[in-house]
Amino acid sequence: MTHHPLPLKLARYFILQRGQQDNNGEIYWDLEARERGADPYADMGTEHKAWYHGTRDYGYHQADCPIFEATEVKGHSVRAMYYYTAATDLVRLLGDSSSEAAKVKLALDRLWRDMVDKKVYVTGALGSVRQWEGFGPAYNLNDLETDGCYAETCATFALINWCQRMLRLELKSEYADVMEIGLYNGFLGAVSIEGDAFYYQNVLRTKSGCPKDRSKWFGVACCPPNVAKLLGSMGSLIYSIKSEEKLVAIHLFIESELRVPGEQVVITQQTNLPWSGQVVITVKGTTGLALRIPNWATDTYDCSIKGVTKDGYLYIEPMSDYQVTLNLPVAPRKIYANPMTGKDEICIARGPLIYCIEDVDNSDVDVDNIILLDGPLDDGKSLRIAGVDDVATVTAYARQLQTPSTVSSLYTSTPWKYEDNVRQVVAVPYFLRANEGGNGAMRVWTGRQHVPIS
Repeated sequence: MTHHPLPLKLARYFILQRGQQDNNGEIYWDLEARERGADPYADMGTEHKAWYHGTRDYGYHQADCPIFEATEVKGHSVRAMYYYTAATDLVRLLGDSSSEAAKVKLALDRLWRDMVDKKVYVTGALGSVRQWEGFGPAYNLNDLETDGCYAETCATFALINWCQRMLRLELKSEYADVMEIGLYNGFLGAVSIEGDAFYYQNVLRTKSGCPKDRSKWFGVACCPPNVAKLLGSMGSLIYSIKSEEKLVAIHLFIESELRVPGEQVVITQQTNLPWSGQVVITVKGTTGLALRIPNWATDTYDCSIKGVTKDGYLYIEPMSDYQVTLNLPVAPRKIYANPMTGKDEICIARGPLIYCIEDVDNSDVDVDNIILLDGPLDDGKSLRIAGVDDVATVTAYARQLQTPSTVSSLYTSTPWKYEDNVRQVVAVPYFLRANEGGNGAMRVWTGRQHVPIS
């Protein structure tokens, strides 16, 4: 941080000027268009028509209104996340006494709720419209690339950064919960285990015969360097320091060591998360801790030292040279979507990990044509996948559609019928998908069996 006022003044201008209208109802880009000899009321360009809904449609750029007035996330998802990240930093730098900062923070809270409650994939991915690489209508979260699932790696990267900035403003576990989901699922699986192939899009389903493999490079190569940047900044995601309060917040439980700058304090974490849930935290020196309690363990965790819970963090008073054991039970669970999505299906999760069902692990099942029994899930066998040892799998139970290939008509009066026998299916972590070959069938969401009315 330079503490020089000029960069802050410039940042404030860019953030707050965006979407501001003059007396003619025009914004900066209208004036800029005229300066270069263009007409802002003319077609915005045939090569980019799909990005816009009409002339002067600046929602794609998050410039349709000032941030004070914004009520929903829209437009290009990566650009939106960068913009909100910058606005969050502005709030922090302007300080609590600034009325402008308060207004921006209210807007950011509205935008956060709109995104988290209506427009983020279960994997922490963003962007359900391919045409403008961004947000679609509320609850429009399809699984297939052909249905619009874009889920760009860079959008999740930027979301993780926004979460980190929101945590710097206030310790609320929801910010870290979303950060964790994005990190372990939407982001981690975007890069191959070898680190030399990448996904630009992270779809939630592929069909048999249509695999989606990671690519070695892209014409627009934004995702690979963002992977490197995020991995290089992991420390700032795991921890934050509040020196004046003698407090270290732990947002992510990842084996690591932190040396607090300017203090004789060293904190280490030992854990085997995400496979098992015990975390041993050793403190050398004097400090308090704020331990995030993940939303997947809120009702079942225990801690060796008692503390006070606030906004999803367990606060432990400053002490010297002590050890904390935190147990976060990691067990398979089911996730259901809001009915507004139209997705009456089941997603399998375990701890911070979202799971998927692939054909390579289920050779006796047609992964494209199954429904899950809405019953118990079991821990499965540990596997070695793509060089990762002791990967925890989940066993689910399914029924398969009877001979769908024998139905030749597009429409029929015969209802779908599923086999009576129950099959076991193996689910593996989504981030490890597409590493073992197979015929390409993969799904995060699976239809569930309904009990007919008797």
